[in-house]
Formats: sequence, C-alpha cells, structure tokens
Amino acid sequence: MSALSLARATSATAPDAHLDLVARVLLAGLSLLAGLAPIAARWIPDSATRTAVGAALVVVYFAFAYAAKRRPALQPFWCLPLAFGVFALVWLLNNTVPGFVSASAPARRAQCGQSVCLDGLRHCRRPVG
Repeated sequence: MSALSLARATSATAPDAHLDLVARVLLAGLSLLAGLAPIAARWIPDSATRTAVGAALVVVYFAFAYAAKRRPALQPFWCLPLAFGVFALVWLLNNTVPGFVSASAPARRAQCGQSVCLDGLRHCRRPVG
C-alpha cells in the first residue's frame, strides 16, 4: 500500500471527516456547555444542592459516554463525554471532600517552634534566637 493511498484511507476514516461545518459548530458549542456546567455549579449557594448537581452531571456524562460507545454513529466521539465526566468527577471530589475532612478533623493550630503546620493554611516560623 502506497503512502498516498494510506493517507486517503486514514483521512476518510477520521472522526471529523464526516462532519460538516454546522455539525462541527454544534459539537463545539455542546462541548463548551458541557465544560462550563460543572464550573457553573460552583455558584449554587446550598452545598447539598451543589453536590447533588455535581453528582448528576457525573452520572449524565458517564451514561452518555457509555451510550455513545455502543452506537456506531457516535462511537468516534465517546471519549468527549468521558473526558467531561472525569472533569466533573474531579470537580465534585475537589469541592466536597475537603469540606467533609475539615468538618471531621480536629482543629489544631501550630505551636510556636513547630516546623510543620498541621492545618496547612498557616506557615509557622521558628523563633529567632
């Protein structure tokens, strides 16, 4: 097989080869909305509602990735909702786990002379002299 015929075969089977301009713009817009949804959930004032919305986004993204993987027409794009699902899961864990840990961990402040702070928020200095 020559290099030219291999290049033609590769470009004909590329996922974006079947998309026209309207479909590409639609895919880009949906990707932008899917990426902004977990970030927009940050401004929900109630933490329980914020956690529920984040968990729902994770489930929806992973379910769509599973469904896209099983459909031949959407199979080239199944990695997009999977990536957004991982992003939403990381966002969810980043915003819920520190709250649970700080609520259950005993509050301790660094003592004078300690080289390491236990709460991670303050930097202790050793006394001079």
